Amino acid sequence: MIKNYFKIAFRNLVRNKVFSFINMLGLALGMACSLLILLWVQDERNVDNFHKNGKQLYIIYERQYIDGKTEAGFYTPGVLANEMKRMIPEILYASNVSWLKDNSDRLTFEANNKIIKFDGCYADSDYFKMLSYPLLKGTPADVLRTPVSLCISAKMAKAFFGSVDGAVGKTMRYENKKDLTVTGVFADLPENVSAKFNFMMNWNCFLNDNSWAKEWGNNGPNTLIML
Repeated sequence: MIKNYFKIAFRNLVRNKVFSFINMLGLALGMACSLLILLWVQDERNVDNFHKNGKQLYIIYERQYIDGKTEAGFYTPGVLANEMKRMIPEILYASNVSWLKDNSDRLTFEANNKIIKFDGCYADSDYFKMLSYPLLKGTPADVLRTPVSLCISAKMAKAFFGSVDGAVGKTMRYENKKDLTVTGVFADLPENVSAKFNFMMNWNCFLNDNSWAKEWGNNGPNTLIML
């Protein structure tokens, strides 16, 4: 019986070639588009999903009323994180972060007779306590604990010192104006992260270089919290 069904189907395909071609082309295009959409959705859902505290993490979205108009965005005052952590008991950790979403700063570093530019960000000491970026050297509580702390990627450590082990405790000069100490090394970030960086500096460095961020009336950095 099944063999006869195949025979009949084949004869119909041969007898109506144009109609059959249009149907098969439509089916093939529909399946291809559906597969591409599925792959795209899976890729989007995979972004940042490795953070073990993901369900407790939030980024602050600020609404402002200016001249009768409402403006909104993820830009916030540079001192908001500490104030929220101080005033709201439900917040366990909080961190201001500079320029996330592929908009990190590109700075010049000097160490071991090498001068190289790398992309990176600034964040408060809570940053690595909140997010699950794997640390190869150092602990989440210590890598950004002091104003001169610097946490770098494995790629950056190898570029300057030849290995991950050789980087910790070394001094690096950034922008030829300040010496920082390497307190930690994190694994090179995978592709499924929204924030791309090769180094993370203590937030005080950002505030010292950008005094406007200390004023409540100015906005720019992002604010992350963990409930």
